[in-house]
Amino acid sequence: MNRRLPIPPRRRPLPPWGAFLLLVLAAAASAATHDVDFSILLPEAERVYLAGSFNDWDVSADSLMANEDGIWKKTVALDEGTHAYRFKAEGEAISGDGWTLDWKSSRQARKQRGQASSGLIVPDDLDAFHARQQRARETDQGIEIPLFYDRQPDEGAAYRLGGYASHSLQTVPPAGDWKLPGFTGERPLFALIRIGESQFLAALDRKSSGDAIYNHAFFDQNGNGDLTDDPPIDGDVRGYSAGSYFNCSFPSIDVTIESGGRRMPYALSLRLSGTMPGTDADSRPGSNSLRNIRLLSAPQCAYLGEFALGGTGYRIALGDSTGNGAFDDPASLPEGTRYGDGSLYARGDSFFITTAGRITTADGLLFGGFLSLGDRLFKVRADIPEGRLLLEPRLKDVGTLELPVPLRSMSMLSASGDEALMLAHTGNRAAVPAGAWRLLSYQLAKTDEWGDEWILQARGAEDSPSTAVSPNGSAALPLGEPLQASIEIPDYALQQAVAKGSLRMSLAILGNAKERISDLRRASGTNTQHKMAPRDPNRPEAAAYRIIKPDGERVASGSFEYG
Repeated sequence: MNRRLPIPPRRRPLPPWGAFLLLVLAAAASAATHDVDFSILLPEAERVYLAGSFNDWDVSADSLMANEDGIWKKTVALDEGTHAYRFKAEGEAISGDGWTLDWKSSRQARKQRGQASSGLIVPDDLDAFHARQQRARETDQGIEIPLFYDRQPDEGAAYRLGGYASHSLQTVPPAGDWKLPGFTGERPLFALIRIGESQFLAALDRKSSGDAIYNHAFFDQNGNGDLTDDPPIDGDVRGYSAGSYFNCSFPSIDVTIESGGRRMPYALSLRLSGTMPGTDADSRPGSNSLRNIRLLSAPQCAYLGEFALGGTGYRIALGDSTGNGAFDDPASLPEGTRYGDGSLYARGDSFFITTAGRITTADGLLFGGFLSLGDRLFKVRADIPEGRLLLEPRLKDVGTLELPVPLRSMSMLSASGDEALMLAHTGNRAAVPAGAWRLLSYQLAKTDEWGDEWILQARGAEDSPSTAVSPNGSAALPLGEPLQASIEIPDYALQQAVAKGSLRMSLAILGNAKERISDLRRASGTNTQHKMAPRDPNRPEAAAYRIIKPDGERVASGSFEYG
């Protein structure tokens, strides 16, 4: 019996245009694109353009952004990969060339066409990037500003907020049910690090038995008391010859902390410093001298937000300068913060506020419960666990502080020490709560006759006078020029001078409120005719000195050194 086998249907060859279509579809599927929502708060701008590596840095109608109540927006479909970009603002109120970085991005790309740019990795950064698009809003209480968590990378961060916490080291683990790894060194060191309402155990070891420095660390990253289920981290040691200072920096660590009844992200890095072992018996590998070793934890994160006021856009950042996970510790003067030179070294978290596209150290303040911004005064209420900051207008018991120069920023403390005040972007008059206030620090910007901008920083002193401001009244705060130079020679230096035949002295510059000038540097520009320091082109040439006997004989001469 013969069977007829089924014959498959004949496939017709695709026409040339069909094959081309398949190739196009396959290429499109392999090169996925993602919609990216760019935005920037610039109510003072008349036009804003989005220029980047994805549009060949085009500034034209095609790259023009749309304005929604001072927030400029544009959605762009981007291929997966790394992109660089920046904004170009135009208008009468825009100073400089108008190029602005995206402060919402903690990444900074390599310089593009000679300028710094913001960076974005698609799709890795998109969830966090789009989560930062929340807008501040006016409420019956004031200006409510959403805050978002910013994890700063180890390298390429657009800014650093600084701050650290110091931790005691011991040769035995603290009390508790800890599961420890095997150690290479004979005498590991332990530290219990408390952040918020959580605590984490760190153990310092040597990567190999021959290493002289603790360069290997175990950290209870998940907070379960077990150091064996978290990967160890190796430090980068920078030191010199035996007996000299060394520093060992470890890569940053991501943890989750408890704060205000909520679990919150947090990032920190460990830094170990001390003196390099010498050649004595107590410095052999495996031995330890605690007095020469110091462990610091440095926050690697911040909370950011933005808002508009009076037609100006402001960006803010809260940094955990005390390293305890709070981000809103107000400025204070605890015991031990007054140094031999009489300067006031207050402690507290950092508050940065700027109108520029990038936060710098010149925008930094010590966190306070009051903010004088422009000609207005606000009560500041931060709720980090809830991710918001409220600026509540203060209308009663307000006076005016008369300033000799407009300030970039200034931190003050009430005479009683229980209230801290922040002043930012003031003119010559600032609204402040009634009461007596003393200067902690300030930063002011001045432009020289050649157009270069300079930042002058100063720190209050113990003998700086307090200024009393009455309700609805005004008071002048003397500060800044005229400046006075003072040569200071400590008693110990005089004693050493006899034995060593050399004298150590320092140059102090004092302001009108007896404040001490702590830094002077060029912030922008390259046209100044002032002589600059050979090793630092953004600082003026160091002051020179001559020591002359009463009869006119020159004993010595030279120049001071910064730091």
